[in-house]
Amino acid sequence: MALMLVTDEGHRCIIVWMFFDYVQKLKSTVLILFLTTAMLLLCVAGFFLHGKNTGAEDIVSTPTFSKTSGFYNDPFKLEIYCGKGEEIRYTLDCSEPTLDSPLYVEPIDIYDRSQEENLYSNNIFTSVDYFSYSDRHGYVLPEKPVDKCTVVRAVVFNENGEKSETVTESFFIGYQNKPSYRGTGVISLTADPDDLFGYENGIYVIGKLGTEDFQKNVAKSEEAQAYLKENPDTPLDGTVQIGNVYMHEAYVYNYSQGGIEWERPADIAFFDMWHTKLASGKLGIRIRGNNSRNFPQKSLSLFERETYAKEELYFPFLKNNIKSGIALSGGGDDMYSFTRDPFLAELYRKNGLAFGVQEISEPVFLFLNGEFWGTYLLTEKEDKQYLERHYGVDEDNTLIVKNGILDSGTPERYRKYYGELVEYVINNDLSTENGYKGFSDLVDMKSLIDYYCARIYVDDTSDWPKSNVAVWRSVNKTDRPYEDGKWRFLNFDNNIELQASKVDFDTIGSILSQGKEDYEDMKEEYESLVKEGKDLEEMLDEGLRFDRMILYPLFQNEKFREEFMKRFTEIEDSVYEPEEAIKLLDSIAYNNRLPVVTGYSRWFGERCSFKDFDEKIEEIRFFLRNRRQYIDGYMKEASY
Repeated sequence: MALMLVTDEGHRCIIVWMFFDYVQKLKSTVLILFLTTAMLLLCVAGFFLHGKNTGAEDIVSTPTFSKTSGFYNDPFKLEIYCGKGEEIRYTLDCSEPTLDSPLYVEPIDIYDRSQEENLYSNNIFTSVDYFSYSDRHGYVLPEKPVDKCTVVRAVVFNENGEKSETVTESFFIGYQNKPSYRGTGVISLTADPDDLFGYENGIYVIGKLGTEDFQKNVAKSEEAQAYLKENPDTPLDGTVQIGNVYMHEAYVYNYSQGGIEWERPADIAFFDMWHTKLASGKLGIRIRGNNSRNFPQKSLSLFERETYAKEELYFPFLKNNIKSGIALSGGGDDMYSFTRDPFLAELYRKNGLAFGVQEISEPVFLFLNGEFWGTYLLTEKEDKQYLERHYGVDEDNTLIVKNGILDSGTPERYRKYYGELVEYVINNDLSTENGYKGFSDLVDMKSLIDYYCARIYVDDTSDWPKSNVAVWRSVNKTDRPYEDGKWRFLNFDNNIELQASKVDFDTIGSILSQGKEDYEDMKEEYESLVKEGKDLEEMLDEGLRFDRMILYPLFQNEKFREEFMKRFTEIEDSVYEPEEAIKLLDSIAYNNRLPVVTGYSRWFGERCSFKDFDEKIEEIRFFLRNRRQYIDGYMKEASY
């Protein structure tokens, strides 16, 4: 039994489901009449109140689209509805609609806009790699229009100029005729162009910060000033090298910024491999990564917050039920294969190694502000919700430190517990039985040993462990298995490992050599800071951290050395056994091949092909087949 009331516009209604079988099964006619009358009165009251100024949420109706985001075979006309006495403003360039935006007066033509001029893809200021003096990676701007979807954003205004929330829909027309997109999931991500590409506030561009940094360096350089005297018309935006001054990755840019102040609101829609819509919603986005922020294809962090939407947003493509937030990875230094990260993550997970491992999706295609933005991977973020999902640790009882810097938790807990760990390493001799036992009380040694064994086999120390190291612990101890207050490791960012050219690299020798230097420098710096009267907070601000040098003092302990060597051999024999590892690699590469090569065209033009992808995979196979003959000798030397 149901009641529906419809307004004269024909599109706004209130539906009340009334008790169904429960009411029909009641034996009392009087009771049935009473309950039915009560519900009718509520219905009528709701009908007359709907749209009245009864609260902030009821001031303006939300625009209603005749079709929602999706893939459609043929063009169509889109209708948008609103309430009586209201008007609709809309945009087709992804900007936030205002009273100055086009007024909706007739249906909008929705068609494949792929042959129209690129609005955002040819923005040279998204990366210094596009400048003529840069020869990194070979990125090129698109020479022709990229594939597109039609993004319609609409807002309703009432007579008082008050506005509704923005509704954003993405329409893909005729993609059944584009075979390269078949069998791969798609994401449409939309943000106001000024939030992405604006000079002042854009998070995806060099922007004001980069330009000002460049101009400061020009002003300080005598050679640059001499060049400008001879070439006074030279632009000062960084596109041209001036004397010995040019933009590079060490500069400060808009896109190198982080924190909540550089987070921007966005709308997102997910479509599965058959291009059926899975989910959509509102969220916040930030640029993520270290050096990869300089690449034109940047990675993004996605944040679900109540400030954007009250409804929880489900993130598809990952097996874990993730609702807190994810990352969209543009491949980083593995932009030619997108395979190293997912391969090692699955290899470690499959073998049950004792450190945190991210779940990483199969490749998906991203359309950013309606334009094809290449191939991406969805990556589970190792945050406090991750610890609760995988370890059963209360998210409010966690502390995460990445690269020696607080990542999650309170500053007070960071100073107390991470400071305690750093001070212990500095002030105690880990080669002694008591020193090692005290360290083992602070750190899960199985996690530490598994982590360093696994990474030493595949890394060449060009990036790790000076970067990309994360540790976590529960703050308070409970009876739960992982709430014991011990530090454990999280693995992430494996996109530069397994390099064929570094198959013979002495990783353990490099780590111990650099670790000895770092350890001695840190002890000296610590003693100097103590003499200066600085407290622990100031010491941590100075960059004191234990992870990049910890193997050196630990290797002075014979018991640890023996345990480490034994476990390293076990991991060689199981995790990195070439035949089984290559089987897994090939299965991932098979799924990645077409979508990754499709993404090449967006960033490298016609320069890259299936041949390039296949060569990158063969390099990884070569590493797996040949690494052991080199690393075993280095490990033997380190064991004495």
